[in-house]
Amino acid sequence: MGTCTGVNAISSASPTASISSTTQMAALRQHKQDYLKMMAAAQSGDATAAKAAYARLTANRTPPVKSPLAALGATLQSGDTAAIRQAAEALQQARDGQISKSADPNAPPPPKPIPAAAYGSSQTDINVLA
Repeated sequence: MGTCTGVNAISSASPTASISSTTQMAALRQHKQDYLKMMAAAQSGDATAAKAAYARLTANRTPPVKSPLAALGATLQSGDTAAIRQAAEALQQARDGQISKSADPNAPPPPKPIPAAAYGSSQTDINVLA
């Protein structure tokens, strides 16, 4: 009976996880769209559109004060299109740098998972609900 309860607990949690995952994916897609709109507008010199996209992008969170995103936000307030382009370029370079660091071919491989047998028990003794 314990096994049935465990299966029921997993299957009853699954719809909630699926809804949450779907909501998160939609939020990530919107975040990406806002970022791309902001960058395109900033690089083309459309300060008004860049400002609107920046406002949507940062509506629920404030970027760190010394971040390239915050610098772009401050520059957008000035309306100086040359400075806005420079700030957008700096943000893109910082973002590209983060991506290349995370994909560093010289980085050590992630640790291998420890087999259940190393814990002194068989795989059938592992509580997957814990």
